Amino acid sequence: TFKFFVSDKSRVTVDVYNVAGEKVARLEKTGCPAGMTSEIVWHIENIASGVYVYRLTAESSSGSKTITKKLAIIH
Repeated sequence: TFKFFVSDKSRVTVDVYNVAGEKVARLEKTGCPAGMTSEIVWHIENIASGVYVYRLTAESSSGSKTITKKLAIIH
């Protein structure tokens, strides 16, 4: 589960890449409320264990912000 906090009502996308740079998932949520924690659930049953990079982008009327981080999946 990706949990995040936005300061303006936003559309949030999470793109997940494997270490070879291939996109393995795209998750989206619209209408994320300002000032509250929101979450996007990623069902990883069919995703191999390993290290992945994700890019979370929040787009609102005041602009956009992107963060990039790593995550590990261990089954």
